[in-house]
Amino acid sequence: MKTRMAVCLLALFSITGCFDDDKQQLDDQQELVISDTELSLRSEFSAQDYLEDPGFVYYTSGNGVEIVYNTEFFAYRFGSSEEWTVELESDYEVYRIGVISSQHWVRSGIAPGGSYFDREVALEETRDGGATWNEVDVNEEDLNLGTVRYDWRFAYDFANNRLFATNNNNLMVADLPIENFTLLDDSPWYDGWGDLIQHQSRDEIWLIGTLDIMTIGGTPVDTAYVRKFSVSDGVSLTDMTDRIGMSRVSQGLILNNHPDVVLVLGSDGVVRTEDGGSSWVSILESASSLSQSTNGDRIFALNHPEDGKVEIYCSQVLGDSWVRSYISGPADVEGYRMYSKGDELTLIARGGRVFSLPMSDVPCNL
Repeated sequence: MKTRMAVCLLALFSITGCFDDDKQQLDDQQELVISDTELSLRSEFSAQDYLEDPGFVYYTSGNGVEIVYNTEFFAYRFGSSEEWTVELESDYEVYRIGVISSQHWVRSGIAPGGSYFDREVALEETRDGGATWNEVDVNEEDLNLGTVRYDWRFAYDFANNRLFATNNNNLMVADLPIENFTLLDDSPWYDGWGDLIQHQSRDEIWLIGTLDIMTIGGTPVDTAYVRKFSVSDGVSLTDMTDRIGMSRVSQGLILNNHPDVVLVLGSDGVVRTEDGGSSWVSILESASSLSQSTNGDRIFALNHPEDGKVEIYCSQVLGDSWVRSYISGPADVEGYRMYSKGDELTLIARGGRVFSLPMSDVPCNL
């Protein structure tokens, strides 16, 4: 494959970086390599094969299983199999799924029917890879769940065999097998996009999200939250929202090989801390999703400008420098979010389409 590179070193002052049909501004002392490499995606799944208008879909993977879903369908496959099991009709509308093992999953959702505020919130788990589901009994009043708090997030701590969970109105934890949840915090912290992240070597959990707060005049104001909870000896909260300085945040990433390095993606691009949150620096001005290699030696950022090709950035130096390449394919392939699965990247696109891309195909060397 023939690849053309344009290199620009951004020195002691901020400038509008390299010009090679595109512009990109990075922070001081950062280097950007612009590659004309066009990356080819492999189609893995399309909800359009089953639904006329599947809308937005969610994806999760781990421990040898992949799951694609929204409130209208539920699809999964195991290992290297190319065959998906697809369920279209159910008495349970799935909103979020967490993977504990290849056969053990949890999901939050609601029973359909009735008015919006009357629908019953439910938490279920399967221990046989989706063949059967059983309801998890939770005390809604003690946990401040409410009747419409169905959009949960999950983070499994395999080092301590416990499950962290939040439904945007609290933070909870349960030892496995799940018998009951313990409430750790009951502060609302996100609407819509939110992230719950944890590194297996640390007794701490990060909550990252944006809450729309109504003003007296009735105008919603975006309020970002970036919080770290230490749960090693009781619960202590460190709120880093003011240090981030963004109005909206949607995703966090803790590097697998360095738990003090955390990236946060939001309205002003991507910021990084290397000291567990005490100080932050900007490393990329625009992105829609973040991911990393299994050993944490490469960081990937997905970006899709409104008037341009879908871009993938790769960095081997914690975001101090980047190589940018492009995704080839149909013009309507617009990635919403990007995930890691082994040595591949998974991209979720419009229309419920799932694509894969080998990480080795993505240029990363300066």
